[in-house]
Amino acid sequence: MRNSEIVKVLTSITQVFSLSLEGNLKPKYKYLVNELGNEVRSLTKYPMYLSLSLDQRIRPRHMFFGFL
Repeated sequence: MRNSEIVKVLTSITQVFSLSLEGNLKPKYKYLVNELGNEVRSLTKYPMYLSLSLDQRIRPRHMFFGFL
């Protein structure tokens, strides 16, 4: 991601600053890129992804809709 894209994500969802890098952001990043096959730049389009719970919202929705 370019600096301008990072700034866009950080300013659109400021709660990112309160999230743990290792316990929250890194697992979501890995899931987004490795499991879903998305590019990290998709975060600039959907920054709210970072605010959702990986185990309670993201994974169950993808499993429900048959993405996995």
